Amino acid sequence: MKNLKFIISMLLVVLFVFNLNITKAEASGDISIFVNSMKQSYSQPPIIENGRTLVPLRGIFETLGASVQWNPETKTIDAAKGNTSVWLKIGSTSTKVNGKTIIISTPAQIRNGRTLVPLRFISESLGDSVVWNNESKTAYIGESENLSQENALREAESYLEYAAFSKQGLIEQLEFEGFSKEDATFAVENIETNWKEQAVKQGKSYLEYMAFSKQGLIEQLEFEGFSKEQATYAVDKIGL
Repeated sequence: MKNLKFIISMLLVVLFVFNLNITKAEASGDISIFVNSMKQSYSQPPIIENGRTLVPLRGIFETLGASVQWNPETKTIDAAKGNTSVWLKIGSTSTKVNGKTIIISTPAQIRNGRTLVPLRFISESLGDSVVWNNESKTAYIGESENLSQENALREAESYLEYAAFSKQGLIEQLEFEGFSKEDATFAVENIETNWKEQAVKQGKSYLEYMAFSKQGLIEQLEFEGFSKEQATYAVDKIGL
């Protein structure tokens, strides 16, 4: 009986780790990258980790017209395009653009012997716009079929840097700022973020000012536009 319990426990651990790895990093052979209307092909497929798309180092830098140097000893990347310089270190969320330190959510990393870098950070640091279509898992770099949608997307990203929102809450905020419902919805549907973690941030912000029961906080988060699943996840993670 003890051996059986041990085997079951080990199987649960293996399943947990397996599911965690899938959640943390989606191997994404279906992700498409377009640069100035040209579809890109990489030897190492792009991946999505923590809501961020990562692509092979040399592929993206060289396509965007930047020179790049890789230092295997320090595991650092130095790239330059015109008057812009970008510096990254494997595993570090601290980066530099023209010498100014910038913190990113998902660092550069090595997978299958290939160095992967965050697509949006690299592209925008080098002066290229990025539009992400979440439904088709496609990134369009250096072009935008709809400028108002791109502007709504950038505005949504700026809001999430300073505050937590539910999908519906962010749509309403963008509409309040003057964007059409169509553009606001496009932005929120295509922004790269983890809505469950947004619920966690919102829940923590509530608890800084008032006390809630577990059920009360779930209901408050649902009132703010989070789904019951997102609200329950947040409350459980907070530990109420």
